[in-house]
Amino acid sequence: MRGLIQGYKYGLKDLSSYKVSVLLSVLTTILGIGVLIFAKHPALRSIAIMSIIGIATVVFITFTILPGIFSWLVTYKKGLRNRPVTFLDFIFSIISLFVFIGGALLMGLFALILEIIPANRLKKKWLFHVIFSKLTWFLIYLNFLSPKKIINPHKEDFKKPAIIIANHQSHIDLMLMMLLNPRILIVTNSRNYYHPVHGKAIRYADFLPHDAGYEKLTEMAAQKVKEGYSIMIFPEGHRSDTGEIRRFHKGAFQLAHDLKIDVLPIIIHGQNQCLKKSEFFLKRGTVVTTILPRIDLSKNEFGETIKEQTKGIQAYFKDEYAKVQSQFETPGYFSDYIKKNYLYKGPVLEWYTKIKIRLEKNYAFFDEIVPKKARITDLGCGYGYLDYMLSLTSAERLITGIDYDHDKIKIAQNCAIKNDQITFTAGNIIKLDFNESDVFILNDVLHYMPINLQIQTIEKCIAKLTTKGMIIIRDADKSLQKRH
Repeated sequence: MRGLIQGYKYGLKDLSSYKVSVLLSVLTTILGIGVLIFAKHPALRSIAIMSIIGIATVVFITFTILPGIFSWLVTYKKGLRNRPVTFLDFIFSIISLFVFIGGALLMGLFALILEIIPANRLKKKWLFHVIFSKLTWFLIYLNFLSPKKIINPHKEDFKKPAIIIANHQSHIDLMLMMLLNPRILIVTNSRNYYHPVHGKAIRYADFLPHDAGYEKLTEMAAQKVKEGYSIMIFPEGHRSDTGEIRRFHKGAFQLAHDLKIDVLPIIIHGQNQCLKKSEFFLKRGTVVTTILPRIDLSKNEFGETIKEQTKGIQAYFKDEYAKVQSQFETPGYFSDYIKKNYLYKGPVLEWYTKIKIRLEKNYAFFDEIVPKKARITDLGCGYGYLDYMLSLTSAERLITGIDYDHDKIKIAQNCAIKNDQITFTAGNIIKLDFNESDVFILNDVLHYMPINLQIQTIEKCIAKLTTKGMIIIRDADKSLQKRH
């Protein structure tokens, strides 16, 4: 276990020394007690047999099950998890999975019953959609530790059919659309349409198969629009792993043009925080659904051709998504990301990370005064908490973190949220030559130095400071001794 933790903590891949230690322990135990299996007394032989079975079991668990579980906690098929699996998230994931499967099977059975019952088809379908929408609402809000917010400033009621478009980052997206209103039908792929668990419910709900071909899809959509339903399409086509808005395909806009109905853009933010693409376990996070005003393509506000309108609406959607990001992606939003990146790296470091970030109030003040676009040098960066916060809240900050402690730098470098914006360097800030920077940060560093070196360090920063740059100094008063 120590070897696995050290490997995850420092990025080391060599477990051989720990494996050798375990095998040596096994050997000494077998030599010391296991040889009693050759004893004539049955009690001594039974002690030996128990010891051999016990040690063999320990070896099997140590070399197979233990690393397997640990690897699952901190990695997935694309590398390190940006937030490892925790016990509470695991419990909510299992509960949600059972509710989802049970609800899907129940709705499939309900669909079979409705098909048999002799009643008005439209009324049966409407009842099914209402129950489907309510069940989806229950599943999403079941994870009460993850706040949900629906922003609808234009009082959209979905009474008038439209082609609904939304960004696509997670499996949760479909359910977030379905809970908004029973009048929403989703264009889905054949894998979902014919899925053995929820396929029957989806087909009875008249969701539209993407693989049917455009002409057939248009015919089916036109019929549902006449019945008062809106058609929901993800114009990106596939889920985005990074959270960025990808290229829009023109199919949704061509369909809106052919059916002569509005386009209704909806922004979903935070869903990939809860269920990232390629992962299968829910995590806590804030999900915000923002309903934008309708777009009438006949007014040609975003261009005259379908191609121009697709590009224009994509640009508009990206701008609106950026506004949502700037509003909700605050230091408080990202604090959980930073804390989780130091989980399973030792209890002392876990405790220190949580206390430090709480005392620093998520570094909100630094984020406020540091420009969103800047070259930043953090002298005495420690484990890199501040640097990660500054990079997460703005992609245009280029950050260099420097610290004398090589172990802290190794730990900072080996985080899943590490990206090309950040460079960590181990070294003495007195001897190192700094690069030119817009911002120098000296956070709780200078009081460790004699006064002459404090002055020397500040002068080095001044010499490398760009025009209109800033030096941020936050430090303790050593003369207070027992308090700061």
